Amino acid sequence: RAEDIWEPLFQIATALGGDWPERTWSAAVHLSCNKVLPTDYGIELLEDIRVVLAPVMDAYTHITSDWLRYALGDLEGRPWESYTNRELISQLDLSRELKHFDIHPVQHKVNAKTRKRPDQTKTNYRGYRIDDFADAWARYIPPPPSPEPATPSTPATQNCEETGAEQNEVAGVAGVAGFQEGGRCVCDPVTGEEVPVRILTDDADAVMALLTLQGPVAVDTETRARPGHEDNRKAGLSVRTGQVRLIQVYDGKRILILDMDTVDPEVLYPLRQHECIFHNAQFDLAFLEYLALDLRDVTCTMLESALVTMNNLSLAKACKEFLDVTPDKAGQVSDWSGELTEAQLEYAALDPLLTWHLHAALRKHMKPDRTVRGGKLASSCIPAVRDARARGMLLDVDRHSALVDTWERELESAVVNLQEVISSEVNPDSTKQLSDWLRDTLDDETLEAWPETDGGQLQTGKDTLEVFAQLPAVRPLLDYRQINTRLKTWGHGYQRHLDEDGRLHGELVLHGARTGRMSSREPNLQNIPQEFRTPGLRSCFIAPEGHVLLACDFSQIEIRIAGMQSDDQVILDAYRNSIDLHSEIVRSVTGKKRVSKQERKLGKALNFGFIYGAGARTFQTRAYNDYGLDFTLDEAQAFKDKFH
Repeated sequence: RAEDIWEPLFQIATALGGDWPERTWSAAVHLSCNKVLPTDYGIELLEDIRVVLAPVMDAYTHITSDWLRYALGDLEGRPWESYTNRELISQLDLSRELKHFDIHPVQHKVNAKTRKRPDQTKTNYRGYRIDDFADAWARYIPPPPSPEPATPSTPATQNCEETGAEQNEVAGVAGVAGFQEGGRCVCDPVTGEEVPVRILTDDADAVMALLTLQGPVAVDTETRARPGHEDNRKAGLSVRTGQVRLIQVYDGKRILILDMDTVDPEVLYPLRQHECIFHNAQFDLAFLEYLALDLRDVTCTMLESALVTMNNLSLAKACKEFLDVTPDKAGQVSDWSGELTEAQLEYAALDPLLTWHLHAALRKHMKPDRTVRGGKLASSCIPAVRDARARGMLLDVDRHSALVDTWERELESAVVNLQEVISSEVNPDSTKQLSDWLRDTLDDETLEAWPETDGGQLQTGKDTLEVFAQLPAVRPLLDYRQINTRLKTWGHGYQRHLDEDGRLHGELVLHGARTGRMSSREPNLQNIPQEFRTPGLRSCFIAPEGHVLLACDFSQIEIRIAGMQSDDQVILDAYRNSIDLHSEIVRSVTGKKRVSKQERKLGKALNFGFIYGAGARTFQTRAYNDYGLDFTLDEAQAFKDKFH
């Protein structure tokens, strides 16, 4: 294979030094760029074919394609039964996946040495020679497990000589007893087998070890505070205050731990040729980008867990749910800046190992034609999302500071107005005190409709207060809450997260919401209110000199999807005929022929409210708070009736 030839060339280039390693790498990429590599499912297919052929290999020399596909479909928990469009994997699918391994179906005459299905009565069938699989099994997948696998035990690093596992030369790490000499292993908490661990502190050793990696790799990082930020216990969580200490890589055979205090980041370039599997890839990629390592073939098991469970699960929770393993995450908050202990290195070694197993387990729950494709699409967005956070949003600091001063004065005024309604002894930020005050103030009819918490208190959240915003006792309280939230979130909150470059570097979380949409945090840059609610805030976001801000959006994408999913002909006809649906719905419910820009907001409130099943009261509340439209509950009910 080409890889067998490139390996000694890389060794020669590394020995020559200078720009030879990078030139050799570029040549390898250029000459191999058109090579079609096997997919993850191709590797899984090879493994499962070995499983189904094991009982018949001694008795048969050939198998028919049809027998093979049905044998694969009988494997419990595997994807072949519903491979494409929820149907059994086809002969064409088999051929496409196996051609990457130079395994091709042939037309052969059936005899006593041919394994076929009972309903196959012809004399010739398309199929495979069993011997043709041997080379691919040897090259691409590990040998089958022994009949009596090792008993799982508590993960612990051990000397490979004691366990009989392969021994590897290990570079020393200062202050780590037991890692100085000989090979080391870690016990795989999933299989119970010993996995070799190699700790690398030398550039030459590191690049040679990385060049011998094969296939996909699981990658993890351990970070620490940058110099000058040691007092900040969360410094390692941000690329602006933290830096990488360790990079751990697992390729299914051994674990490499690179100490980036002594290893030059330039030796990491071989990782670019691999599919890199992370858990929470956005976090790790942000730090790796600071090391000038730009990885583009990325898979994230956190995203995969979200596609399967509709939740972004932490590594510990995902391992518990899908691997029945509870990893000890205490090492995550340990000090990675000094001399590393054996316990820290054991912790570091286990994370990529668990990520590897988690990826394999999650793929069994993902349908090839839908979920896997969605996962690949989501993962392909990670580099762009990472770049967006790194660039951040430029803020006009002076204009924003003046706006914060204005909000602080408005808050003082809102407090005065609120104290005219409630006693100065009531803390408006205390849910209990506020609940007690509302219970003493509101009439019985309102109290009957007011929702309560599980503990029996009146709910005092934003959504509840907005529903009852028309009440004289509630309006000043809601005004105070809105101004206070505005000041904390978009005022002081932005100032707290503002970086030295004058930008806000908020984190964008793919599949962060249960609906599958992106979320944002630290700070949230997706909840910037409309101009009529917070005048002046949007104008604080500016473009650098010589640039402009370009806003792009899918035109009414949610309503288009709703129309397609429900086959609503009114919606579909409007789009087919290039009719603005928001204006059309206003004409429908009001009888007006001409709709102004302000009146069009009613159409947006109607469409976005009722396609999500809003009731009249929720519609009334959202129309007022999101679009500034004020109408009675009876009018809201009338709009709903006309809409339906």
